[in-house]
Amino acid sequence: MDSYLFAAALIVATPGADVLLALATALASGRRAGLAAVAGMSCGYLVHAVLAAAGLAIVLAGSPGAMKVIELLGGTYLLWAGLQQLRSRRDPAPTVEALREPFQRGVLTSLLNPKGALFFLAFLPQFLPEGDGRNLAALGLGLVFAILTVVIYGAYTLTAGALRDRLATPSTFVALRTVAGVVFIGLALSSFRHALT
Repeated sequence: MDSYLFAAALIVATPGADVLLALATALASGRRAGLAAVAGMSCGYLVHAVLAAAGLAIVLAGSPGAMKVIELLGGTYLLWAGLQQLRSRRDPAPTVEALREPFQRGVLTSLLNPKGALFFLAFLPQFLPEGDGRNLAALGLGLVFAILTVVIYGAYTLTAGALRDRLATPSTFVALRTVAGVVFIGLALSSFRHALT
């Protein structure tokens, strides 16, 4: 369990689409909105955990075609998100009244994030016991991953929210959205390349 916890924490803490979404949301719309996005990401990973517990992860891991579809869907979402960031980079920072929108973006990002899908399809099965209890163990380890998401992304979000007043300038938002857009597009292209080779 210790090796799983350490490896999962490293994977969660590694910057990617989720971290960028948490940071961008907290800087643009405040801590509450950032934490709503983090809650959405955690819920998305709980869906992955339930699918893994149902045995779908093992089935999908054995199907290269299904893996390619997941990577293409994830890449398409990341490309769309990147283009949205670039298109709106000069727009004023949105004010978020309802937390539903950042929550939904968080769910979508984690569901379609190739890093998350690959974690549950390729990495998680290595830590599952053989025989009975495999599905329950998958659910438990997935729950640990979702909790790590809340803790680590929550820390990123709270830090970004605390720095928001100092960093809340139009040029910061333009730079953040530009970087996020380019990174999302880069991740999308990487997903496409991996899926098509």
